[in-house]
Formats: sequence, C-alpha cells, structure tokens
Amino acid sequence: MEKYTNELMSSMQLELQKIATSSANDLQKAQRSFYLIEEIIGKLKAFIATYKFKDLEEEVQFFKIIKPSFQSEQIFFEKLYYIEARMPVGSEASQKEFINQYLMRIQAFFEENKYLYCYYLTDDKTMDKHYFVSDVLIQMNLLPLSTSDMDAKFSNPYSATLAGIQAHERLRDHLITQLNADRSPASIAEQKKKRRLTWTDSKSALIELIYAIHSRGSVNFGQCNIKILVAEMEEFFNVQLGNVYTVFLGMSIRKKSRTPYLDSLRDSLGNRFDDLDV
Repeated sequence: MEKYTNELMSSMQLELQKIATSSANDLQKAQRSFYLIEEIIGKLKAFIATYKFKDLEEEVQFFKIIKPSFQSEQIFFEKLYYIEARMPVGSEASQKEFINQYLMRIQAFFEENKYLYCYYLTDDKTMDKHYFVSDVLIQMNLLPLSTSDMDAKFSNPYSATLAGIQAHERLRDHLITQLNADRSPASIAEQKKKRRLTWTDSKSALIELIYAIHSRGSVNFGQCNIKILVAEMEEFFNVQLGNVYTVFLGMSIRKKSRTPYLDSLRDSLGNRFDDLDV
C-alpha cells in the first residue's frame, strides 16, 4: 500500500506544480487542481476497494495519514475556488473585509470540531484504533462526508474531518498572507515578475529537504521555527506545500529509506564529482 500511495502522491504533486505554473490566476488554478485531485482520489478509492489491510496499524495509517493528505488538498482547492470566485472586484478594503469574514468562518469550523482539532494538534494516538478504522463508531459531531466519499470501506468520518481541519489550516494561512499583502494590480504584477525560480521536483522532496535543514540547525543557528522556514521556501520557490507535518509523518513510516530525496542528492553530487575525475 505504501509504495502505491507514495507514487500516487508524488504524481499528484508534480501535476499540481504544473497547474500552478501554467494557470493564469488562482481561480483557474483552484478549479484545475480540484478536478485533478478528484481523479487521483478516484484511483486511490479503486485501489483500496481490492486491497486488504495487513493489520490494524496499516488501517489507521491509511485513514489518519494517507487519505487525509489527498483529501485535504481537494478540500483546500474547493474552498479556494469558492473564495476566488466571490472575491470583491472593488477596493482593497472590500477584499480585506471579505477575507476577514471568511477567516471567521474558518474559526467557527475549528470550534465546531474542537475535540478532534485538539486531538490532532496534540498528536494524540490513544483513540486511533477507535477513530481511524473502517468500522467506526461515531462519537462526536463531524464534517459531513461528500458524495464521492460514501463507501463503507473507503469512508471514515474522522478521517474526512481531519482532512477538513488540515485544509482549513492551510486556507487560514493562505488568507492571512493575502490579508497582509498589497493586492493592488501593480503590486501583484511586480510579485509575479520576482517569481523566477519554481520548484519542479515533488513537494515531498522539498519538505524532506526543509526538515533536514531544520533538523541540522543550519538556519539562524538552529533558532528558526519550522513554519517560518517552510513559508520562506514556499516564497522562494513559488510553491504551496500544504500540510507539511502530515507529509513528514508519512516519511517517518516509510519502509525503505525515509530520506529518498536526500539520498538522491548525495548520489547526484557524487556522480558530478566523478565526472570531474574522468
């Protein structure tokens, strides 16, 4: 399962990068990204339909880590499309008012799901075997499942709500960035001109690199917050990484190498050195 889902995630991330660099605006990017992820989730659903989990641990891994990493992307772009389609075309003040109103809706979502939100934030695992399995007993009010998620083996209300939480976290950060940015046409055009470097490898590869840099303490004498480092790398490489912690958790349970990108960097640099010796 892990090999298939990792390959599916890498494929999705690369396609999302292509969409991000080729889209004319955020509205088009959100629409195209949503439909791509819908197709990818369809493939994931078809795979799970014929797959038998090896044990309870693998089943929990799927519903707590793997599936939300896909579904949170879809929810994010669905909400982003809604926001961009309804963003006022008038003054910057009206746009900021609209963003603030939506931020209040996001906060209300967190309040409605505060038990699971706290469970997620504290990295609690005590109820995993009860929450993140196929045959689950619903013990709290949760995010309604979408019609594409209504499948006894593929659906899980806790998993769907967790995906919603992760998507809303990312959406909140995105909107706060917009709120603090100059949204004038001249400023937006200038920002686009500055974005000359684009990360074209997989997002998980960049996340792996970021965590390696952070773990080594290579920035600000080891006193740099991981969120700040992620934000800076996103800006520098013109990429949106989404929920990096979820991807990081997925890396930690890789069966083979947990650092395939770093391994490939070492090999590539070694080959370059070897070419000098020829």
